[in-house]
Amino acid sequence: MKKKLLLVLLIMMIGQVAYAEESASLAVDCGSNKVNIGDELTCNISLTHENVSVNTVEFNYDTDLNVTLNGEDGVLLTDSNGLVTIVSDKILDGENKTTDRLGSITIKTNNLTSGSKTIKIKNIKISQDKETDKMYGSSDITKTISVVNLNELDKDCTLKTLTIDGTSVYGFSSSKDSYDVIVNSNLIYVDGKATSDKAVVSGLGNIYLPLDKPRKIVITVTAENGDKKDYTLTVTNKELSKDNNLKTLELYSGTKKFDFDYDPNKTSYNITIDDSTISKVTIKATLNDENASFVNKYGPRDITLNYGDNKAEVQVKSEYGTTKTYTLNITRKDDRDTDTTLSSLQVNGENITLENGKYEYEIKVKYNVLKTEIKATANSEKAKVEYKDIDLSVGDNEVKIKVTAEKGDKKEYLVKIVRLSEEESKVLLENISIVNYSLPFKLDKETYDLDVEKNTKELKIVIAPENIEKEISGNENLSDGSKVTIKIKDDNGEKSYVINIHKPKDNSELMNIISYAVFGVGVILLITSIIVAIKRKKKRETLQ
Repeated sequence: MKKKLLLVLLIMMIGQVAYAEESASLAVDCGSNKVNIGDELTCNISLTHENVSVNTVEFNYDTDLNVTLNGEDGVLLTDSNGLVTIVSDKILDGENKTTDRLGSITIKTNNLTSGSKTIKIKNIKISQDKETDKMYGSSDITKTISVVNLNELDKDCTLKTLTIDGTSVYGFSSSKDSYDVIVNSNLIYVDGKATSDKAVVSGLGNIYLPLDKPRKIVITVTAENGDKKDYTLTVTNKELSKDNNLKTLELYSGTKKFDFDYDPNKTSYNITIDDSTISKVTIKATLNDENASFVNKYGPRDITLNYGDNKAEVQVKSEYGTTKTYTLNITRKDDRDTDTTLSSLQVNGENITLENGKYEYEIKVKYNVLKTEIKATANSEKAKVEYKDIDLSVGDNEVKIKVTAEKGDKKEYLVKIVRLSEEESKVLLENISIVNYSLPFKLDKETYDLDVEKNTKELKIVIAPENIEKEISGNENLSDGSKVTIKIKDDNGEKSYVINIHKPKDNSELMNIISYAVFGVGVILLITSIIVAIKRKKKRETLQ
């Protein structure tokens, strides 16, 4: 029974060998399918066949590339109008699955432009030896070739970041390609990103480390144009200290020490500096562990102080890599002046009366004033005054005057300057009046009589407008009959006005005149009486 079973199995195996599947197919391999303009790319043509012998291959090809087909040694290849025939000078063995290289396609790229090009292999026919004359077909093959100009491709093959377990490698720089790193782990994860998003980074991932035995890790960055750059990490796994404490922490200004109670476990301190002239302090600190280090730019150093609040940090990194930050909150006294007011303001020679709390003013200037001439002085000598003279247009103009106090407080004054038109700028006499007296002034009347009180020595003359050019004479020590002359010069020319002064007579003077007159009459009467008496006496003497 067993013999019969073995016989059946043997017959089945022989049958399977006899009817093993026959196959044959053509393949074209162009490697990266990318070629630089000016270079050549070679694509290999190979035939894979199983349980069949082959001696002839035929196919057609279409392409927009400049190609040349070549046969391998012992293989005849002919190319006639796109029909390729490959014939081997020996029958290719077909007892086992075999891949034979038949030839190659050489692609030339001179005078090409960048872009994607294709070569299509079609109508493939694979023939057995002549005795069987059996044919095998193969699927069409299309290859896309990327023609590039390496000079136009990105050349950046640097790393932008390089980390171990999420922490940047100490001292990393894209231009530095070698690093020594100490870790406290037998498994690390190395990661990095290329500077260019067109570059490819290799060599990253999980890395196992033996204890106390350095291991080199190479990270390679390949640019779009094929340039490469290696970054080498020499990583050692060892037991590391985690001590990141300070032994001492002190603050000085010259030889003056600012006292605060340092405690290694206390990481924040408030320090007040009452001397406002101190603008620089020195942080002094020592490490508790000699294997620890200060973080770059956060160790002992000089600190420039601003007025008010300042914050200075001291950062300590343990050998293990953990960091502790000590913070000094330093307050510098600020007694700087805060006055932002002006003491005087002048625009084109005219003083502006400043009012407390008022920061907007308006002034008018004549048509012939073309540019501002501003003079502004701050109340505080420590304040800074800033402004800029401007060219004036007819109508509204604005000039801003900024006052900055020593402390930095700011205040802005606004001066609105109205430049009058040519017509508005004309200066014409409008009126002449006398305070406490009525003067019926008319522009065309040049002479006036004015009765004034007896004790008036000077007239208070008001002329409108105030800015008119004028000259007044004879207006002092006035008496009856005095003449006050007012000379006016305006845009109509020059003109003079005369005021005749009249004062009342003095009564005592009149009484004196009367007294003198009565006295005179009395004297005359007395003399007359004397003369009459003498004449009478003489007449009597004559009669006797």
